[in-house]
Order: sequence, then C-alpha cells, then structure tokens
Amino acid sequence: MQWFIRRAESTENHIKTVRYFLRGTHLLLEKKQWGINFRQTFVLGIRTSYHLKSECTTINKLDTNELFSAPNTDAFFPIDLIVPVYNGFEYLDNLFTSIKENTDLDYQLFVVNDASPDERVSPLLKKYLRIFGDKMHLIENEHNLGFLKSVNLALQKTKNHVVLINTDVILPKNWASRLLFPIKQDPKVASVTPFSNCATIFSLPNIGDNTFNGDLESVNQSLSRLNAPFNKLHFPTGVGFCMAMNQKAIAKVGYFDEIFERGYGEESDWCQRAIKKGFYNTIAANLFVWHKHGASFGAEKFKMIERHLGIINGRYKNYAKDVKKIQTNETYLALRGFANILYLNSIAKNTFVWFNHTWGGGAEMYAQSKIKTLCQDSLCITFYGTISGYVRMAWQYKDYSGTLYIEHDDIKNIAKNLKISSIIINSLASWTDIPATLHLIAEIKKLTQCDVSFRAHDFMPMCPSICMINHNCSYCAIASLKQCEHCALNLSKQQIKIKNLKEYQSAWGNFFSNTCNEIIVFSDSSRKIFSTLYPQTRDKIRVIPHQPISTLRHPVIPKHNGINIGILGAIHEAKGLNLLVQLDTLLKHYKNVTITIIGYTSKQCRLKHITQTGKYTRENLPEMIEQHNIDIIFIPSIWPETFSYTTQEAIELGIKCACFNLGGQADQVQKYSKGLIIDKIDAEYALNEIITFCNT
Repeated sequence: MQWFIRRAESTENHIKTVRYFLRGTHLLLEKKQWGINFRQTFVLGIRTSYHLKSECTTINKLDTNELFSAPNTDAFFPIDLIVPVYNGFEYLDNLFTSIKENTDLDYQLFVVNDASPDERVSPLLKKYLRIFGDKMHLIENEHNLGFLKSVNLALQKTKNHVVLINTDVILPKNWASRLLFPIKQDPKVASVTPFSNCATIFSLPNIGDNTFNGDLESVNQSLSRLNAPFNKLHFPTGVGFCMAMNQKAIAKVGYFDEIFERGYGEESDWCQRAIKKGFYNTIAANLFVWHKHGASFGAEKFKMIERHLGIINGRYKNYAKDVKKIQTNETYLALRGFANILYLNSIAKNTFVWFNHTWGGGAEMYAQSKIKTLCQDSLCITFYGTISGYVRMAWQYKDYSGTLYIEHDDIKNIAKNLKISSIIINSLASWTDIPATLHLIAEIKKLTQCDVSFRAHDFMPMCPSICMINHNCSYCAIASLKQCEHCALNLSKQQIKIKNLKEYQSAWGNFFSNTCNEIIVFSDSSRKIFSTLYPQTRDKIRVIPHQPISTLRHPVIPKHNGINIGILGAIHEAKGLNLLVQLDTLLKHYKNVTITIIGYTSKQCRLKHITQTGKYTRENLPEMIEQHNIDIIFIPSIWPETFSYTTQEAIELGIKCACFNLGGQADQVQKYSKGLIIDKIDAEYALNEIITFCNT
C-alpha cells in the first residue's frame, strides 16, 4: 500500500467539513530487518542505516520498537558545523557538550566569537578548544562584525555540507545523520530543518514558540520512528537555529546576504535564492532539537523581524503566500498530526487510548467529561469508528488537540509506536466490524502490555439492538445467551449490523475472558445482567455510578389544578415511544392531566394530546419545568438502562420522579425520597399509578 494523503468530506453532526486522511502509516515508520550478523533500516524503500554485529553486541536483546544506534558513518560523509557566538554564556556548556557527545558523523567545528563583551565567553571557548582538539577551529573577531559577517567568515573555511547552529540549542543523540539524510539522498535538497519547540513552521506541537518541559531524548526516541517523504515536502524557507546546508547549493547560491546584519530573515533569503537555482528546502521530521529562541539577540528581535520581513517580501512576491500555503499542505498537516501524537506521547504523564462511537449521547458526554480531566497531564487519543469504515482519530493534551482520518488497519501501527497506559473501550456501536476491532485491541494490548477497560453504557455485547429489545419491542429478560438462538430479531434492521449473532457474542466473550482487565458498569442492575450473561466478567466488574456534571437549581412550581407530567429526552422505541402513543390515546379520558415531552420523539408520530418542546439543554431545564408547571417526571424507558441521565436530572431538580422497575433508572429512583417505582409496564396502569402518587 502506498502512503498518501487525501481529503475526506465529513458530514458528521450535519456540518460539512474537510479533514485530512492518512493512509499507509506503516510506511511512515521505520521498517527494520534483522540478520545473524547485521541489522538495517529502510524508509520508503531506501536503506537508511546498516549495522554489523560488532557495532551492536546487544542485538538479540533489542526489540522492534527500540531506537537504532548511530548509523554507519562510512555511508555518510564528513560535515562542517558553524556556531556563531555572541555572549550566551549560559547556553554554551549544554551546546558544546551535546555536539561532543551526540554527533554521529565525522565533523569539523567552526566557532566564531564575535567579540563577545561577556568576559566569561572567551575562556570557556578556549576550554572547549582543548576538549575538541583538532576537530574545533576557533575564530576570535577583534571587533564585533555582526552575526552574518561572522557566519560568512566561517562559511569561507568550510569544504563540506554545513550545519548552522545557534548557541541556544541542545542537540540530541545521533542528530547529524538524521538531519543530513535528505541531502545524502537527493542532491537537489538545499537545506534541511528539524522539528523543534521553537522553529516557526517547524515547531511542535503548535507552529510558533512552545514551552518545552519534556525529556529531549525521550522526544527524539518517539520522533525517530517517523519517516516523512521529504522529497514531497518543499518549504519556502529553512530555519537557521539548526539548519543543514548542501555544499553544492552553497557553491551555486553563495553566502548569506549581509543586508540582514544580525540575523532574522537571512536563511529565508538564502533558501529563496536556492529555489531559484533549482534546489528545494525540506524537513528532517524524525529529529527534534531544543531551541530557546531569541536568546541570541534579546528584545530587539521584534524590530529586526519586522524590518527584515519587509526586505524578504519585497524581493520575493510569493514568499508570504508560500509560507501560508505550506501550513495548509495536506501532506504536511498529516505529518504534523502524526508527529504531534508521538511528541505528546513522550512528554505526557500517561497516554490513554479511547475507542468510541460517533453517535454522541450519554456515552460521548461521559468520555468527554473524563478526557477533560485526564488531559490536564495525560495524552488522550480517541479512535471513532464510522459507518463508512474509516476512523477518526482525535487527540488532546492540555490545550493541544487535533484530528486525522485513518484506515482501520493503521490503528495497530500507530498504537504499537506509543507508550500506552490504558485502553478504554467506551463504545464500539458505530464500528463496521466489531469482532475485528476487538481482535485488534487484543493485538495492541499484547504489543504494548497495557490494561484494557470496558465501559458498559449499554448491552451491545449481548445484543445488536443495544437495549436488548426483542422483535415485539419489549425487553427480553433472558437468563442465558443460549436463549438468543431462538430470537426472531431482524439483524439487518438493528443499529449494529451483524450477520451471525452467535459469532458476535462469542467475540465479546473471548474479549471479556482474555483481553479485558476491568468492566465498569454504572448501576447494580447492569452488574447483575453482565455477570449473568457473561459469567467470566464477575470478578472484573466495578460499579461506579455517573456523577452529575453540575447541580441543577430546583424549579419553583406555583399551585395549580390538575397534574402535569413531564418526560425528558429523545424518545424512541426503547425509551418508551409505543407506550407514549398509548398514553396519547388515553389522555382524552383524563381531565386535568397533561403530558409534555421536554425533548422530542424519534419518529414523526402524530401525538394529538401530548406536547413536544424540542431539544433542551441542562442549563435551561429548570426554566422549562417552570414554564409547563411540571409536577412529576416520568421515565418511560422499557429497557434496563445502564444509567439514566434523565433520571439523574429529574432527581437533581428536586421534583417527583417515576419509572418502571427496570435497570439503572430503578436503582436511582429507589434511593430517592420522591420516587415512584411502577411494577407493570402498561400505559394505563402507569398513568393511574402516577396520578395516585401525585395526589398523595
């Protein structure tokens, strides 16, 4: 399968949007081959590293997710490093130590001290001159020449490909081979820039300046697995904080234009000139370099940026447009999305992977509520299955978030490259092949050694109707899944499309036995149902009732004649729609009794005597109750809800509440002093019980 990006038209929530669709993620990751005496890495069919056994004595102890050690330098070439220095004493130790310890290619280091007024700088540079020995060349300017003249002075002394490095930089292990790889592969590459926390359009997680509080090596271990098609990513500029420059391009383009004096804009001008000479600028997506940004020049940078951007835009009319264009480039957006996931995974305290449906409702409210809390210190990645077969992948960490569309097969490849703390199966209702997804989750667990938790928002593991409603539109209180063999339910008409119920239930049974570590249910009723129908879940179940999102105020209902019954939510068959149709017929015989649906029915059924208000929000619910003088909330659901949000809302409102003796709604109402449990599911019986209860 080839790696490419395409646009995906989405009409979720009735809003047409354009997303970016990522296919073939396995080609974005290192493909590693092992032999008795060697190992090698391929990226997009190109061998990027080769190691003899003598270079790696622990070869048999390594796994496919470990980083490779430094590539064989014979396969590359010597490089020249240029470090212009003007003060910045506090950064120099970290910079030179990282060059000394982490550079994996043969190099010559050219350091230019531009008459730094800080008297500590020169002695420190001479100290490192002794440490580096003949690898370092120190140029001491007698007078301050400025940043660009100092760089150009060093460029004149170079013979190889060049890396321009700012003083406020820390380089990770094996950085050089990754940065120079595009130049090695394609002589038309003029410059290469890595990802960084502060590198404008090359910054992670957001474009611009980002605070970095992570571990540099951990971030690089994550990003080193990422391999972008660099030849398909052409940038209008590189960023000079750590920029590789092709010696062939330097020969044709020349040095930096000294009109830019102390910097900012000089690399953009050089890169634009290189483009005119037939070169292109690209990215080393598998490398992350720490950058302080602005430490070299202080507060004056903003004035210089404005002045120098004016020069750039005057010389290159399409420059500003090209900078905006690359930021919306489909390939780059998908790459950034995937890079951000790897980056955030390495700095977050934990990573939680959620599997969810796209139908919204209480399950989605629950997930978003939990994610809002978790993402304060952990990365949350949610895979949403769709009826079209593609998967929407959303992620959130603190204020960072994003979305990509991927194939089902890509999930495993993404997950196996992450450090995952836990997988939460919130709902698989909208996934096209649930047994295949359960098998996928089992594979991910095996690869990552993470825990797997299931949330029982409904009864989809037992029945594709989700609510265990049979063909007669009534709840089937079965004692064993064997009874399902005689079920007359039309599988093709259910929300979850399956062909074989026995195989479907068997897949869930295997999941609960061998993959799932815990099952969280939200009511004692659900615990009993799960432990009865899937006995292997008994020791894994925890009952954790939902907590209210916020407390609703108690409505003030004035004295009035009659009884006004309220029904909350979206009412479909499982929620008691057929019962409401019967109540609508009965109401003409009951004077001074009204029924108001604060919500709506799922069908355009003609209710003559029952009023429907349409959708409501939690915030305006007390006002709606007051507007219709509601005396009691009736929950007409005919299935044992795992937890009833509408029942919870009724209890929070402080008014009377009634429901049938089923499920989570009954568990909630039984503990409520103003609650009524109706033992018989019958419209007339229920109505009479409610009237009697309200009159006492």
